[in-house]
Amino acid sequence: MLDSVLRKPKDRLLHPITLALAGRVSATGITLTGLVIGVLAAVLIAFDIRVAGLVLWLLNRLLDGVDGAVSRLDGTQSDFGGYLDLMCDVVVYAAVAISLAVGGGIETWVAAAIMLAAFYINITSWSLISAITEKRRAEAAGGPTTVKIHRGLFEGTETIVVYSLLILLPGARFTLMLAASAAVFFSIGERILLARRVL
Repeated sequence: MLDSVLRKPKDRLLHPITLALAGRVSATGITLTGLVIGVLAAVLIAFDIRVAGLVLWLLNRLLDGVDGAVSRLDGTQSDFGGYLDLMCDVVVYAAVAISLAVGGGIETWVAAAIMLAAFYINITSWSLISAITEKRRAEAAGGPTTVKIHRGLFEGTETIVVYSLLILLPGARFTLMLAASAAVFFSIGERILLARRVL
């Protein structure tokens, strides 16, 4: 709600940092450094080292605020850079959300799950709008009639099978969840490499 209102003040405030980094550190380097710092923040929070965790979380957000500006100053702005930036954001958001539930009771885990579900649904809502908009632009040139989802190791059919097994075999849930997660992460890796090639 406040992003559009605060964008210009934020840009002015961070401009000296952007100038200091431009030409010295790549925007991709800043993005990946922010990712590492964000994950470290989550680890500290999980161990209840809250002040240091908060500092690293805020540093992650600071770096997220300057990487795009650095790329624009350097003339290195790209679709893949924007894609990587968003992917790193999502990783950090999920890691911190989970870390906040560590050490808490069942109610904390339920709340964290609901929050992550909200994030997931939110990302889907705007990404599909974006994809459909681009699809409509392509229709006149014979583009697809539905949103194209690139193939991956773990897709709809696999989800149906695994969820069915999870329902039927409660004793195997831990192993099945880890196996499914590994397959999903492999698919994410495939799509990141695809995005690197085509964006």
